[in-house]
Amino acid sequence: MDYVRNKITEVKDALMYEFKEEDIEKIVAEKERFRPHPTNYAMKKTQLMKERDVAQLRGDEESVADLNAKLQELEERASALDKTRTSSIQSISYINNRNRKLNVETAERAIMEEIKANKGKKTDDPFTRRHTKPVMNFKSHTGASRSQEFLLHEDSTPEEIK
Repeated sequence: MDYVRNKITEVKDALMYEFKEEDIEKIVAEKERFRPHPTNYAMKKTQLMKERDVAQLRGDEESVADLNAKLQELEERASALDKTRTSSIQSISYINNRNRKLNVETAERAIMEEIKANKGKKTDDPFTRRHTKPVMNFKSHTGASRSQEFLLHEDSTPEEIK
């Protein structure tokens, strides 16, 4: 029974335990050790470059070579991932362009069918401009408006009007 009581108190203590900064860093480092690929390539590359610079300052050529190899491997993996992303983006953009062209073609066909259906039918559009003859309205020296004189002498030649 003492064993069970001890386990109960250990479980309660474990549940009430507050993690310290060092504990969290150990957990993160342990998880990072077993992760085959980094989640953020840029941060990992920056970290490796800093470690390489520190190793160069210390004069540790062996760790510098090891870190350079890790950096090269990281670059290769990142470029491979970039190629796969680019190829998937290209295929998606190809599909988008194809769909755009199809949409334009169907819209053109619909417009042409509408034009054919409306051919021969005159529609009353209140917004179209009407074709009219302009009439100038101003007073001449005789008192009658010029447009009235013009209408009276429309059939006569210009020499007769003067």
